[in-house]
Amino acid sequence: MIIPPCVNLCFRRLLFGLAYPSLTVRLNMSSELSPTKGVNKPRESTSGGYSYVPSDHEYAAKRIKLDDDPEYDDYEADFADEECETGLDEATAEHDDLKSEVRSDHLYKAYKVSEKEAFITEFIGDHQGFTGEIKQRYSDFLVHEVDQSGHVVRLTDLTQPIEEQKPVNPAIGAIASILTPELHQKLAELSINKEANQVDIPVDGLQKDERTQIHKYVKERYPGLESNYTDKQGSPVITVMRKGNNARYSAADWPVGKPNFVHFVLYQENHGTIEAIEKISRFTGRQPKAFTYAGTKDKRSISTQKVSSYRQNLDKLFDLNTILGKNVPAIVIGNITFEREPIRLGQTIGNHFDLVIRDLIYNSEDDVHHAFLNIKEKGFINYFGTQRFGMNASPSHSIGLAVLKEDWLTVLDLILSEKKVDNEASRTGQFASFNQCMKIWKETRNPELVLKELSFRNSREARIMKGIIKSGSNNNYYAGFCQITRNQRMLYLHAYQSLLFNKLASFRIQRYGLKVVAGDLLISEKEKCEQLDDLKHIKPRIATENDVTTASIEDVVLPILGVSSILPENEVADKLYELLEADGVTVESFNLKHKELHLSGTYRKLMSKPSNMQMEIVSYDDNTKPLFLTDLDILKGKKLSDGSGDKKALKLSFMLPTSAYATVMLREMMKTDII
Repeated sequence: MIIPPCVNLCFRRLLFGLAYPSLTVRLNMSSELSPTKGVNKPRESTSGGYSYVPSDHEYAAKRIKLDDDPEYDDYEADFADEECETGLDEATAEHDDLKSEVRSDHLYKAYKVSEKEAFITEFIGDHQGFTGEIKQRYSDFLVHEVDQSGHVVRLTDLTQPIEEQKPVNPAIGAIASILTPELHQKLAELSINKEANQVDIPVDGLQKDERTQIHKYVKERYPGLESNYTDKQGSPVITVMRKGNNARYSAADWPVGKPNFVHFVLYQENHGTIEAIEKISRFTGRQPKAFTYAGTKDKRSISTQKVSSYRQNLDKLFDLNTILGKNVPAIVIGNITFEREPIRLGQTIGNHFDLVIRDLIYNSEDDVHHAFLNIKEKGFINYFGTQRFGMNASPSHSIGLAVLKEDWLTVLDLILSEKKVDNEASRTGQFASFNQCMKIWKETRNPELVLKELSFRNSREARIMKGIIKSGSNNNYYAGFCQITRNQRMLYLHAYQSLLFNKLASFRIQRYGLKVVAGDLLISEKEKCEQLDDLKHIKPRIATENDVTTASIEDVVLPILGVSSILPENEVADKLYELLEADGVTVESFNLKHKELHLSGTYRKLMSKPSNMQMEIVSYDDNTKPLFLTDLDILKGKKLSDGSGDKKALKLSFMLPTSAYATVMLREMMKTDII
């Protein structure tokens, strides 16, 4: 018997109503919305912001890891945080910001993957530990990118450069006498000064082709200006004005001969790189992919890095400073240069950190100095930090393992897990809460029903549902997974690779300690330099008995496992095979049939060591007062307050290579779970 589609649909809705009576009314109210085209504004909360609560994966990814990991983008900013209202007094803004930070810390510490779960288990120093408050405020963590020349990137110049006064084609013929030096000066002033008056060029007696030459000349020489032919009081003129805020900027307007890429320093307070770029892209009207950078900085810090953009309109870029630059927290750009090449991922040698540990408690000040010297001389185990693995309900590495097994239903079930803190159902009754929607998914596997109940139509969860629907089969779970950005998809796989590395690192230290043994994988600093300083493309060599006495523990690397990885030839390899077997995968599992998920493998140092390390124990009495000056503070001429009070704080300055976690270094130094 063939059931008509309309009857089948009614029957399904009846079953759904019996299973979810509280949602039936909402379903009917939203039934006219297209599951693939409906767009709804985010629900507003009583406080004036959005009531969106990030998923566990988004929440963990937005935590600061105090590192730069150019190999991976650690989160996707589906929803950028709303900017603070302009006009708030500074004290109120700081108070609200501090409350938000405290809540953020509380939630993260309650639900994060623990050090034990991330297999961060070993210490190597013989010093006594001490305690203190880490990340009490994001202003206690200053992170400056270090470029490939070893230069620490800082924001030192907020001035907008004057456009080069190089005419592409010199004014000739009749227009040469019209475009006088005085007129050129007015046009140059107009191109950089928003308050300057528009310029009228008299063109009485000129033919159309001659007027066209003037239009073309202005366009080529002053890309920020536009010109129109008009009549003023009976006299024909070409009026030149600044392009309006809504004027479409074309890269074709770029002056011939000028380097194509604008490089600028991005200063960001409590913004991750991806989140900041999202905001910049909205202000400039360009896609986020138009901006490139060497690595991502994470949210809970004040960070400074270089960014580049192809033929970027400077007027729109500098509008940021008058809007976002006045916010708390701020985004500011400066130090503009014009270059012939963009900034590419990985073009950095590390980060310089200025960190504060407040409420310092120790038995003796000598203990702190001893811990400092141990880190300076021995370094620390180069673990991936806990923040790499997401939240403990459905950690990222568990999703990565399911991806390796190509178990796409399990992948989606883990991604579409219920939140620790649910967002409320809409007050109008039109939409269900997030957790209610996820429950519908687990019990019905019907993406259309879920999509009708989701209040955020552009969220990751909604995109997954749309991907399944668009595939034409409700069982095509891989189609839904593909709606997540590639960076995010790879994040899950990298998290599993990172967990394997941590397990191997702990085993390697437990079994062999800090000595080199035969069968270890070695990449010396000399070999690293000779092979372009890139561990992705360096093949390690197997340690021989001679290396036991000549090589350093700093030369030892472990695989970030992939299908092409070279493995150690000692008990570490046996342990790796044991771990893979327990997880139900093999090395060949990393050769996924989907090429975009292929993992060839790379290598990571077993140990890491900071450089240019300095410390100072200071006194203070106010947790809201900064103990380091930011780049913006220095530009504004601010000074640090006198160091006095009953409380103690440790100020640390140091540099770490790329992919090394400052939080892991602090754990070794303090000998405690600090995150």
